[in-house]
Order: sequence, then C-alpha cells, then structure tokens
Amino acid sequence: MKNLFVILISICFLSCSKNYLFKRDQVSISNELKVMVFTDQAVRKQNTVLEREYKIRTPSSVWDSLIVTGAKDLNVIDVSKLPSVSSQLQKMPMEVKKQFEKKVKESEKLVFITDSIHANKIYKILQKYGYPSYYFRTWKSDSLKQGITSVLTHINHQSIVGKKIKRLMLKEYQARRVSDEEMKHYLWDVDGRKDGSFGKNIDVNKWIKNNSSE
Repeated sequence: MKNLFVILISICFLSCSKNYLFKRDQVSISNELKVMVFTDQAVRKQNTVLEREYKIRTPSSVWDSLIVTGAKDLNVIDVSKLPSVSSQLQKMPMEVKKQFEKKVKESEKLVFITDSIHANKIYKILQKYGYPSYYFRTWKSDSLKQGITSVLTHINHQSIVGKKIKRLMLKEYQARRVSDEEMKHYLWDVDGRKDGSFGKNIDVNKWIKNNSSE
C-alpha cells in the first residue's frame, strides 16, 4: 500500500512538473517545433518535386496533390490501383530513369537524416514537457501554437527511439495531454497509413487495449 502511494505521488509530481516546465519554456518550445515542421516539409518537398517532374504517381504524391487542391477526403482516389513505381520506371528511357533514381537516393538520404534528428528532439520534448498539444495544452498566445503531428508521423516507429516515443505517447494520452484527433492521426501512421482517413475511424482506447503487449 505504501509503495502504491509513493508511485501515485511520483506520477502526480512528474505531471505537475511537465506542466510547469511547459508553461515556463513554451516560447522556446514553439520556436523549436516551428523549425522542425518547416525543415520536415522542406526536405519532403524535394521528393514531391521529383515525382511531379518525372510524372511518377505514388500514394504520397497523389495525397499531397489532393491536399494542395483542398480536398478533405483523400479516399476520392483509390491509391491501391496506382501502378507500381517499378512499372512506371520501366516505361522511362534508361538515362532518364538513372537520373531520377540518383536524385531520389540523395533526397531519401536527407529525409532519413532529418527524421532521425527530429525523432530524438521529439523524444526529449515529450520526456521533459509532455506532448505539446495544439488543443490540450495552455499556450500563452495563439501565435505560439504549433501542431507537431506532421513531424511525429514521419519518424521510424520501429526504431529504438520510435518505440520509446510510442510508449510516451500512450502515457501522454492517458494524462490527457493529447487530443483524440492528434492521437488518431499518430496511430494511423503507426499502423502504416492503410488508407487516407488520417485515422478518423480509429478507436483509440480499443487500439491501446489490443496493443498493450507491445
């Protein structure tokens, strides 16, 4: 009984500590998040530019195009019926194909490095401040608010730090520092983006129950 009391007190202290530190440091947190989001989108834009330049259609390029047009439902196009990238490349002249593959390799390396750096930064933020929810945390002003799901859903969830982040995200959700919408979007990516719904149909509590052993 005594041990349970100590555990409860520790949890309460950590939660209050995270809220205090978030309130104290949220200007620097906001700045760091904004830089991460900008960098994340900038490196990925290179892939989109390449795919459009060489007329390669992938689920990501199709969804990105739909988002640009303001589409709210990404399922208007069945991406499962898109031809494979390899089959599209086979129709290219050999020299053009080599150029594309070289540029993609360079771009993917930059994306991998960026995502790895961001994963470690996000982990440290979650550890110290808790999840910086756009909706559930108290920000001093709207100008400081910065959504982070666009970065969070680009990390490698199977990496060591990715698994640590997942455990922290589940704890943060239970601590009510992550909104349902943010958690559904995150879990949608963890599950492999099986559709274009952004996780709208995910039952978060059911997901947690079914994946509690992970």
